[in-house]
Amino acid sequence: TLVSASVAGQSGLQAVGIWPDVAGFSTRGHLPASSEGRLQIGMGRDWFRLGPSADDDEFGTVHGMRVVVQNQRADRPLPITLMILRGSPVGGPEGNEILLSTGPIDLPLGTARAEAFDLRVSLGTPARVVPTRLSWSLAIRLPAAVGGAIVSVHAAATNVGPVGESVRPDAPVVMRAADVTRNLTIDTPQRTAALFALTADLVLDIGADVPFAQRRGPNPTFGMTGRFPSRARGDGVAFRLRHADSPGGLGFVLGTPLGFLDGAWRLGGLHGGLLVQPPLMPSALFEGRLDAGGELGGVSGLAPSPFLLPVGRLQFQAIVLQQSGTGILSNGVAFDER
Repeated sequence: TLVSASVAGQSGLQAVGIWPDVAGFSTRGHLPASSEGRLQIGMGRDWFRLGPSADDDEFGTVHGMRVVVQNQRADRPLPITLMILRGSPVGGPEGNEILLSTGPIDLPLGTARAEAFDLRVSLGTPARVVPTRLSWSLAIRLPAAVGGAIVSVHAAATNVGPVGESVRPDAPVVMRAADVTRNLTIDTPQRTAALFALTADLVLDIGADVPFAQRRGPNPTFGMTGRFPSRARGDGVAFRLRHADSPGGLGFVLGTPLGFLDGAWRLGGLHGGLLVQPPLMPSALFEGRLDAGGELGGVSGLAPSPFLLPVGRLQFQAIVLQQSGTGILSNGVAFDER
């Protein structure tokens, strides 16, 4: 049973905000029910760069967080905490400094069976806390089980044969469980569930156009942040742009194999900064108009699709030209399709 819920009046939080989301995934994995700990998804600096605003290069702004969790005994109260953590300068997911914490949130009470809750919380004051040049992590802190009450984050497995989401044996580790009780940090490739940071910025996601015989669920899939389409599986490349303030805007996706810049380049007439190294690929990899809700998505006809040869790591960034004439730059995303 999926129950929509907003959280109000706790730790300065207000009710649900409708914002584009920066998608991530995490897993309970090897965190036993008897352990207190946190589950986190690492946003590595080599794979994801949040687009800096026009007046600050160091941190991006978030308006809240969202998580889908399942309480195995929904009639028993259970607090969870959503966090953003600073990562390491070299791009790994490690990092314990808390940049944002919601404080304990009690899951809504339900019946004596397992129930899932889609929790969306927005901050009373937007927080400029997401590093634009470092790695960072989204985390959910779970208490040890009390009296049989267990929280699990629950969705499809990532490692089930060739049809799991974003199956890439050489993909970097992004999912980890920090077991506070046992003082362990463990890579966790098991079951996954949605964990998001909410931002009002223009958000670009990469997805995989999975061949029909291997599809599981909606296609294109933007699971696991959508960063790892599989050449071996024969995936195409899909893109998704979301910006609620740009309905009807014209969007373009540009790319490069040369990496991200250390800092953003300011370009006249564009809000935000260029994050990808020029020279860029000579033509737009994907383009179109955002719909009335501010979203544009689909499969690219110009990106390698499917990859015939390994071309290595690719970085992408989007530009949206609003109907007012203002140009906006997105975050940068990358994947390595070798």
